[in-house]
Amino acid sequence: MSETPFYVKLADRTIRITPLTPNLIHFCADYLVAEPLETDIDFSVAITREVIAAEQARAKALLAKGKAPWLNTSEAYLEPLALARQAATVLLDCDVLLVHGSCLSLDGEGYMFVAPSGVGKSTHAALWREQFGERVVMINDDRPYLKVTDGGVFAYGAPWNGAHHLDTNTCVPLKGLCLLAQDEMNHIEPITLEEAYPWLFRQTWRPEDAAGRAQVLSLLERLGRQVDLYRLRCNMEPEAALIACEGMRGTQRE
Repeated sequence: MSETPFYVKLADRTIRITPLTPNLIHFCADYLVAEPLETDIDFSVAITREVIAAEQARAKALLAKGKAPWLNTSEAYLEPLALARQAATVLLDCDVLLVHGSCLSLDGEGYMFVAPSGVGKSTHAALWREQFGERVVMINDDRPYLKVTDGGVFAYGAPWNGAHHLDTNTCVPLKGLCLLAQDEMNHIEPITLEEAYPWLFRQTWRPEDAAGRAQVLSLLERLGRQVDLYRLRCNMEPEAALIACEGMRGTQRE
C-alpha cells in the first residue's frame, strides 16, 4: 500500500510524489514544499511495487554483467533511484537534464566537473572548497539538474547528492563545464562541443526511447552553445583547483 503523497520543488517545478515507503519523504527533506493548489502542481509521479520491480530487474542485469558493482536490489536503495528516473522523465519536457557530475558555485557562478565514477570529481570539488573557503557552495556532488533556457543554463540542487551528501537547494547560472581526467600534471584547455558531446551524453540520464534520447541530444547541443566547455587533466594536489579556476574564469565568453 502506498504512503500519503508529499510535494517537492525540483528545478522550479512542483511535483506530487506518492511514495511506496515513508523513507522517501526523508530522502527529499530539503526539497519539500507545502501542499499547493491543484493548479500549481506541474507533475505527479508514483512509486509502486511494479516500479520497484522494474528497478530490481535493471539492477540485477547490470550486476550480472559486472557493471555498477555498488548497486544493490533492496527496496530502500532503489526507491530514490526510481524517483530520480521518473522525475528526470517528466522534467525533460521542461528542458531540464539530470547530469552525473559535481557542481559548485564560486561567488554565485556555477562550475561543473563531469567524468565517469571514480575519476575524482568529488575530490577535485573538495580542493575548491579548501582553496576558496566560504566563497564556494556545493550545488550537488553527484547529480545536479541543468535547466537549458534561451537566456543561459542554470544549475539546481537535487536530492541525489552522492556519497558525501553535499547539495544545496538553490539555483545558479552555469558558467563553465569541465571534463575531468587524471594526470600527473595540471592542465586546462577550452574544447569544442563536438569534443565534449560523447562525454556529456554518457554522463546524462537518458530515456530508453528514441524520441527521449533525441530530446537529450538536442538539449546538450543547446547547452554547449551557451556554456564554456573545458578539459582538465589534473592531479589531486591543491594547485589543481587554482589552475582550473583560473582557466575557467579567465577564458569565459563575453
